[in-house]
Amino acid sequence: MNSPFLKGLNMTEHNNNFKVDFFVVGMPRCGTTTLYELLKQHQKIFLPKMKEPHYFAQGRIKINKSRKIAWQETIDTFEEYKSLYNGSKEGQLNGDMSVSYSVSRIAPFKIKEHNPNSKIIMLFRDPITFLESNVKSMNYWGQEKTNDIEEAFFSQYTDIADFARSTMYQNPQRGHYDSWFQYELFAKRYLDIFGKDRVLFLLYDNIKEKPIETYTRICSFLGIEPEKNAKMPWENKSKVAKGSIITNLMMKPSVQKIRGVIPRSIRTPIGKFIMSFQKEDYKHIPKATPAFREMLMYELMPMVRSLDEITGLNAYKRWYGSDE
Repeated sequence: MNSPFLKGLNMTEHNNNFKVDFFVVGMPRCGTTTLYELLKQHQKIFLPKMKEPHYFAQGRIKINKSRKIAWQETIDTFEEYKSLYNGSKEGQLNGDMSVSYSVSRIAPFKIKEHNPNSKIIMLFRDPITFLESNVKSMNYWGQEKTNDIEEAFFSQYTDIADFARSTMYQNPQRGHYDSWFQYELFAKRYLDIFGKDRVLFLLYDNIKEKPIETYTRICSFLGIEPEKNAKMPWENKSKVAKGSIITNLMMKPSVQKIRGVIPRSIRTPIGKFIMSFQKEDYKHIPKATPAFREMLMYELMPMVRSLDEITGLNAYKRWYGSDE
């Protein structure tokens, strides 16, 4: 696909023998960490230690020299990205599992330019549990000031000034939650660019309820045999922060400003050290109220219908409990 949107982009750096064969593009909080732990056991698959390089999602868009759109961990150069796969052996399939690619407008075009024969795996989760899990995760990591689902959701309309100043702008998972509920757009984008034979759509429920069957299906899609001794992990459980000290610290504008200018090689270990003091709570997990659930599911009903038409996932029946 020769897209006019790619004109002017310097993609010559990708024209060499190195290529990534498949991309699990998300969405976040949909079992991608479990899938990562599962697939990296396969002898025919190579996944880098950095689960999410986010390389193709960056778009090289800059606000200014110290405020480019950045996720918590990003790879800035193609040589650095390529070096992640130094351990890959001949005959192995290279994979990238950056969930930012699901919502990135530029990522599918850059992936196509990098490897036109890439295979894409995309997962979706019912909007309510997705939102609950996402808010709790962002709060735990100091990128959402509350773990109250409704407060976080509705604050996206009132915290516009904060959105422009803070990590909400740097990390699209934080803040405008509405933008994540364009499932049909994300699916159609990859389907149009790569074609139905190179895109596999799955539901979060598939991984959680039928992990072995889903694993086998993914292996078949990638053209490899499943390994019988694969261990079935369940990673990245939902958790919230006990107390707000670390969260409030990470949300401070001064901390965000400093974070924006510190090199990643220094920022990452410092961040891990600070987060080591964050206490985890797996028991008291906030849930959306029944009224909020009804509101959101009602508003997203047309989107889910469109998603089913595009992907054939039958998500409506799974999430709404009927075909009506």
